[in-house]
Amino acid sequence: MQPPITPAITLDDFTKTIKQLRVQHIPSPEKAVYNAFKAVIENMPRAKPHLNLEQLGLLNYLEPLILSQASTVVEQTRKKTWEQHRENEKSFCIELSQQLFPTEMLQQLTPEQTQSLVAECMHDYFYEIALSNNQSRRNLAGREFGALLELLFCGVGITTQHKGTIREYDQERAINLVIPSSSHLSAEPTKTALISAKITLRESWQELIEEAKRFKSSKMYLATLDDKITKQTINLLQNANICIVTTPRNKAALCNYCRLSSANAAKILSFEEMLVEVKDLTKSYDYTRWDKTSFEHLRMFYGSVGDNDPRPLVSDFYKQQLKALQQQRPWVDPIIELWTSRVDGKI
Repeated sequence: MQPPITPAITLDDFTKTIKQLRVQHIPSPEKAVYNAFKAVIENMPRAKPHLNLEQLGLLNYLEPLILSQASTVVEQTRKKTWEQHRENEKSFCIELSQQLFPTEMLQQLTPEQTQSLVAECMHDYFYEIALSNNQSRRNLAGREFGALLELLFCGVGITTQHKGTIREYDQERAINLVIPSSSHLSAEPTKTALISAKITLRESWQELIEEAKRFKSSKMYLATLDDKITKQTINLLQNANICIVTTPRNKAALCNYCRLSSANAAKILSFEEMLVEVKDLTKSYDYTRWDKTSFEHLRMFYGSVGDNDPRPLVSDFYKQQLKALQQQRPWVDPIIELWTSRVDGKI
């Protein structure tokens, strides 16, 4: 009797290989969303089709486009992100299969032996692949929506602190974005907004009502793509002054699904309407009246994103914000002065 045919790699080594190859084939959700966002924007009709996103300029082009077509950008970016993820996942799985079944090995097997080998791998090896892919998809879904909203705000000239730290509470909150930053929330809370990004609600919406009671920001928004929210949930959220934000397509589906009154329906905003509201809310701040700690935290935040964010559109925008901030209150600590010098290209 011939010994059983076994994979070309042990299970322990294969598990390590999965981690190594995933980094090579699957970009972070933030990078994946950024690439999809760029492709969507650059494929939209515009006056100068030969320019790419970085050349177009934020406020000269992106702002009017996003303010008028944010929902379309959201839908198309999410679609393209998922399509690209599937392609990346496929190339990832192909390379893993080559690790399991090298070509020279398969060439020596009969069809029956090949089938037996594949069946043998289903128990453990394929399970590890499926588990890794499932975790990756959850990671993508959990982070890509917040990253996409971050880009929308950036495109209309509004800074955001992704999962901004709210100092009064140590544990992680349900808030995905603090607008414009947690420093603004400390210094001028009535001119700030909090955004929770949830593709689907399920049960997690309940914690938002508690969050709304604790924070003193002017507005709290729940951005979602869920078109099956119950009427009871909508009423509870609206009674807690949490504004539901979605695409016009989803809003129409919700109104039909829940048979909402015109009053309830009017309180559900599109992404375009939310951006206009937030832009008006955050249009001016008196930085001369801020305490030193809040102001320096803000400048350090702008400087850190400008220096370290790998997305050119985002890093360039925050460098511009740091320059503008410096003009409003020019006295600085040495560390902040160093950041400003780097942005200005002096060092």
